Amino acid sequence: MTVQILGATPVIQRTIRVPIGKNKDGQLIEVEMRPVKFGRLIEIDKEIPEPMAPSTGEKKRVGGQIIKRNGKPVMVRDTEDPGYISKCELREMAVKVAIVVDGLGDQLTGLSEQEEGEAGVDYWLRILDELLGVGIDQGIFTSLAMAAQQLSQPMNNLELMLLRQALGTHKETDAVTEEQEEEGIAQAAKAEAEGKD
Repeated sequence: MTVQILGATPVIQRTIRVPIGKNKDGQLIEVEMRPVKFGRLIEIDKEIPEPMAPSTGEKKRVGGQIIKRNGKPVMVRDTEDPGYISKCELREMAVKVAIVVDGLGDQLTGLSEQEEGEAGVDYWLRILDELLGVGIDQGIFTSLAMAAQQLSQPMNNLELMLLRQALGTHKETDAVTEEQEEEGIAQAAKAEAEGKD
């Protein structure tokens, strides 16, 4: 059995065209941002782990009791620490870079490879520097990141309607009333009872 969505297969992948500048002749250059697969988003999350907030030195307590995990007290984390906040911001930027690069796919070539032992956050921030070096400024990068984010959001009603129209499945069937549903259930039960006799 072939999987179908809204009565048709295959569904054409959503994309967003993003202008990134002009060439020497003054012609607009656009790239096509594609959605990043869910499995790849999970990989990116693992490649760029979240930083751990430093301990305040205090032990976590609930109702005066020290909370323990594996026999050791759980320490209170300082999520207001400026160094921790900075690391979180760098991680967020690195994740955006990884998602943008993946969404651009083969339109982007010649990027450096990750060096052995190089942390994920450091690698992706280095890739951002490479992108900035070829003319992808902060504004263009933000547009690319916004397109990638938009593609990862659920489709809105207008997009669903347009997709149904494109697939030829936009005609909706009449809704069944509660009375019609109950009548159908009663008829099915009656037919089943008659079949047993």
